[in-house]
Amino acid sequence: MMPPLNERWNALFSDPFEAVRREIANRPRAIANGFGALASWEDERNYYVEMDVPGVALDDLSITFEKEHLLIEVTRKAPANARDGWYDERAYGTLRRSLRLTDEVDAESVEAILSDGVVQIKIAKKPEHQPRRIPVRADGQKRLATS
Repeated sequence: MMPPLNERWNALFSDPFEAVRREIANRPRAIANGFGALASWEDERNYYVEMDVPGVALDDLSITFEKEHLLIEVTRKAPANARDGWYDERAYGTLRRSLRLTDEVDAESVEAILSDGVVQIKIAKKPEHQPRRIPVRADGQKRLATS
């Protein structure tokens, strides 16, 4: 049985991006507009975080690490001259992002670089949490002792 005509008509003209718009609307305005968007990943030896901070001066960026929490605080200042009547989607003000990391990180190793509107952060894992290659030797018929 075919769905009623009004359901087929609505499906034909439904907005395929409605779910994306709802998700963006539920984010803070700054992140919805790209300011403060994060990417994070890890490899065997490090954790990495990148955050988009276009238009932010080095003096307006603060990164701290305390008790397994990486806190990034960014302030983007509004233009000094008033722009009444202009349309502006950019967000201004202070944005704080906090990431909880595990106790595997070496707090003394945190490095950060601001380049082309992106802050890049690298955090090393403690040596005991990094993979270690076990050497294998060939030694004829000998076996390891079992206890």
